[in-house]
Amino acid sequence: MLALDYLISVARLCRDVYQHTQNTIDLQIIGIHDFVSDHDYGCVYVTTDTAFVVVAGTDDREDWASNLKAIKRAEWYGIQAHRGFVQGARGLETAMLEILSQYHGHNLVFAGHSRGGAIALLLAIAAEHHHEHRRSRTITFGQPRVSTGRQIRLAYRYGEYVRVVNGSDAVARYPSIGYGHAGTELYLPNRQSGYLIDPGVISRFADRAGTFLERSRDHSINDYIQELEQCRRNPL
Repeated sequence: MLALDYLISVARLCRDVYQHTQNTIDLQIIGIHDFVSDHDYGCVYVTTDTAFVVVAGTDDREDWASNLKAIKRAEWYGIQAHRGFVQGARGLETAMLEILSQYHGHNLVFAGHSRGGAIALLLAIAAEHHHEHRRSRTITFGQPRVSTGRQIRLAYRYGEYVRVVNGSDAVARYPSIGYGHAGTELYLPNRQSGYLIDPGVISRFADRAGTFLERSRDHSINDYIQELEQCRRNPL
């Protein structure tokens, strides 16, 4: 599993991309490239050896309308995925690939919070298709479901994929019918310190019981950062 310090640094990038600023310095960022479509925005943060492709999450009405397009799906590199997220990825793909073409020797990390995490996963699949011998890593926070778990595993075959999920974050369980998750889940529980790796359904249900009022707060990227920092201070 990735180190907590590293996950916190990536989470801070996911926070900073909402603000369209270069606040994060703990990863020693030396360059930044914007890529944008009508309603979606991302940055490629560059270090000496890594390009972090970070996509902003939901921040306007058009994004929310796109998030609700879950009934119909769209094709994305051989799989059927959430149509709204596919539309977002299509709008960003060309510009992102052009930026990555400048950094052939760099490691690739795709990241995002909420809708941004869903689009980041789709962009990681696209990058793997265009650069078959270039492995990547995807890290998401509060990411909604994109497709079925089986199709994601088929499409994203070689990259490492970690989903960080805050205990009561309902967005990470949407859409529920016909969708699933893949990758490794790092679960931040409500009722104990530390984190759990791929907890079972019963464990998650018991941990979420009676936490309805926390669901909105638990989805915030700032709360993800705070919970990860608490894990670092108080491991299991």
